[in-house]
Amino acid sequence: IPHDRTELIPIAQKLGFILHHAKPDYVMLTHWLDEKEPNQLPSYAMSTIGVGGLVVNKKREVLLVQERFAYVKNYFKLPGGCLDMGESIESGVEREVFEETGIRAHFRGILAFTYMAQFRFGHGDVYFVCLMSLDENEEDQKINYDPGEIAACKWMSLDDWANSSEKHPVPITLNLARLAIDVLGDREQLLEPDRIEVISKNPNRPLWHIVMYRNKTNDKKDEKF
Repeated sequence: IPHDRTELIPIAQKLGFILHHAKPDYVMLTHWLDEKEPNQLPSYAMSTIGVGGLVVNKKREVLLVQERFAYVKNYFKLPGGCLDMGESIESGVEREVFEETGIRAHFRGILAFTYMAQFRFGHGDVYFVCLMSLDENEEDQKINYDPGEIAACKWMSLDDWANSSEKHPVPITLNLARLAIDVLGDREQLLEPDRIEVISKNPNRPLWHIVMYRNKTNDKKDEKF
């Protein structure tokens, strides 16, 4: 139902239609007609996808931010946020880091990801933590954080942060810092992207572009960053 005809929603509901989802320009209602079979229409999007950028410079420092509006005060965390609709993990984490800190950093691979079954609006949440680096000519970038969203931003020794004696409000963050140290020391590997084209039977979209993230240890050339 178009957004400018919402007066039709009560009429549709009286005819057995139920709300499925809404977007800015329409409201979708559905009605399963076969009463002998259970409703098998898939529900709408059930998860959000977030990204965090663990940016490490040549001095082995990690880029951290302090949110302006945070439940825990004086808590420094990784810059990041939610992906926009249709955005890739790589593009999303690079955008979020730049928007929050003013630093241009580049995706290298996925360190780890977390999943929460009940998060925003009762839906699942997938959060990807990505290792990022700076090009040689970008090491002298100045921090220029967004004051509307960020209260403070700083570079901190990755080793000091990972081995902090203070009780951390989100302990998994320090686990990720230690994992990054292991990756930089070649004791762990990143999940890196392979881009795959898959032929689809859908005539409206005959070709699907899929990204598979995997450990490329066996086929990786010897290069550092």
